Amino acid sequence: MNYNNIIGYFLLFIMSTSYNDDMVLNKEDLEHLKEEVSKTMKESELIRKELVLAREEAARRKAEAVPAKATADSAGNRLHGQ
Repeated sequence: MNYNNIIGYFLLFIMSTSYNDDMVLNKEDLEHLKEEVSKTMKESELIRKELVLAREEAARRKAEAVPAKATADSAGNRLHGQ
């Protein structure tokens, strides 16, 4: 269980156990909040996956760029007789 789950359910618990009549949630409100928390957690997971893919892509590009630079440097050295 990740932090989003814990925080979401903690907020649901606090809101559902409130003693203020204006804050007491009925079943429909509680179900709606559960759906919203679930939707938010799914969106968060998708964003996290996209971030991992972007990092992997950046690392791949960086790895590809280093040999290209080394090749260009060595070609330049050969041209200048070094």
